[in-house]
Amino acid sequence: LESYRIGILQEWFYGDDFERAVKEGRLTVEKVTELPVNIQKLLDGKVDAIINPQINTQYYLKTMNVQTQVVENTIPLREPAAIYLAFAKDRGIEEALIESLDAELLKMKADGSYQSIMDRYTQ
Repeated sequence: LESYRIGILQEWFYGDDFERAVKEGRLTVEKVTELPVNIQKLLDGKVDAIINPQINTQYYLKTMNVQTQVVENTIPLREPAAIYLAFAKDRGIEEALIESLDAELLKMKADGSYQSIMDRYTQ
């Protein structure tokens, strides 16, 4: 990626190796605060590539109606990190609610409804 201008989001962490390459000047990055801005910069030729989570990018490509104008690299640059839903302890959220949410999410993944929802927003 050293010969490309790469669009990234401010305040996001892209992994130790990536951050080190930026700090050492081996990668040229342009930071923006919002993903749609990055996508538009890509379409306008102001950056050569953008790095963002796949699901977020697919959603905005769809909402901007530009899915056919962007080619996605199908091999992730690094292993995806797990995403968790967190609750503040001082809000009085009961453990039973968290367990119920976990159980429902597992059922939705098993019966395909989770993927159906994801597809609705990304395809």
